[in-house]
Amino acid sequence: MIRALIVDDERLARARLVRLLRRHEDIEIAGVACDGDEAVLMIAELHPDLVFLDVQMPGLSGFDVIDAVGPDRMPALVFTTAFDQYALRAFEAHALDYLLKPFGEERLSASLDRAAAMIRGARAAPGVRTFLEEMAPAQRFVVRTPGRIVFLPLAEVDWIE
Repeated sequence: MIRALIVDDERLARARLVRLLRRHEDIEIAGVACDGDEAVLMIAELHPDLVFLDVQMPGLSGFDVIDAVGPDRMPALVFTTAFDQYALRAFEAHALDYLLKPFGEERLSASLDRAAAMIRGARAAPGVRTFLEEMAPAQRFVVRTPGRIVFLPLAEVDWIE
């Protein structure tokens, strides 16, 4: 289950996104915020997996929310906006997707598929990190392949599945 937070200053946009997300059984709407200040508080309190974030809002903009939360503590992020000029900046902020309003259900589903894959990977990563940290005194990882054993330096390990 993916816990999502919706952040948008437009009531109709929030209601539409809630309606669309409720059609996805693997999405739980953790909360709905109507401005950036509320978003920062709700991210800290609710710890959502995914945030649907509008760019232009009164007070804190979507980018201000990222700065306030901290880029390293920001959940997976999908921007939802009517303005295409922020797309490059959104991806520089490591957004998973950029949904240009009005977006359809198919486009949202594609975005959710991408987010789900990333979130599943992030949930698995702490176990991998812990495993590698426990091996920290060692400098290499032993990999058994058919017919041989390979010693792989830990610094070269990006992913274990």
